[in-house]
Amino acid sequence: MFILKLSLALAATQLALLAIIWWRMKHRRRDSRNGLFRFNDGINNRSVDPIATLLALEGHKELRLDIHPYQAREGIQSGIRICVDAVQSSFGVLPYTDPKLPGLTVTEMLNLLDAFIYYCNTQKKSSDTSPMLQPVSADSISSTSTDATTASLLVSGLTEVGQPLANPLL
Repeated sequence: MFILKLSLALAATQLALLAIIWWRMKHRRRDSRNGLFRFNDGINNRSVDPIATLLALEGHKELRLDIHPYQAREGIQSGIRICVDAVQSSFGVLPYTDPKLPGLTVTEMLNLLDAFIYYCNTQKKSSDTSPMLQPVSADSISSTSTDATTASLLVSGLTEVGQPLANPLL
């Protein structure tokens, strides 16, 4: 009788452990969050907020996204230098110095910039615009409105004449 009770207790314990393991696997916390751009810094997988990174790239003192990435692809040294500096400051990556330390080579930094631009273009094409951010046509603006520099037009990405702003990431 004792052996039967002991075996039932062990079986119940094993069943409880399996239930806990199953629950933890099903509900384990994900180490990544949706909407983040992921990359490898040479050692670790990292993720960044794409909007903050885009703002950092656009705010870089020298980088012009419509010129310098193309110059870097063509091998023009000034374009390469500017793109590498922008990637280091925007993504917070270091240049490669030691295999045991995080760091990217120049080619990896240029590939990171290309991948980020592709990611931004893909996100724009795959996301739905909300009704508040849809482009405003000239017909929908009443004749009593003031200049076409209202906040709704600026948010929608239109210029004064209703033409889209030129931006390689849009």
